[in-house]
Amino acid sequence: MIHLRIETDEDGKSAVFSWSRDGQEYNKTAEADTQILTDEHCVGFTGAHFGIYCHDMDTQSNYADFKYFRVLESGE
Repeated sequence: MIHLRIETDEDGKSAVFSWSRDGQEYNKTAEADTQILTDEHCVGFTGAHFGIYCHDMDTQSNYADFKYFRVLESGE
């Protein structure tokens, strides 16, 4: 299982994305200004949308199966 995590700073202006295989040790993948993650009319971070996406770049009719997708609150 892969664990995904997004953390924001106290003022909600910066977000760090990371992943983990064991849910303990996380690997940072990106850091972003939250303005790209929010509506134009809002100030600061308003939430995150997570999803799983697969795109067959070779048009070979390949697909991906996902057993489940689970989002946990911090500390769970």
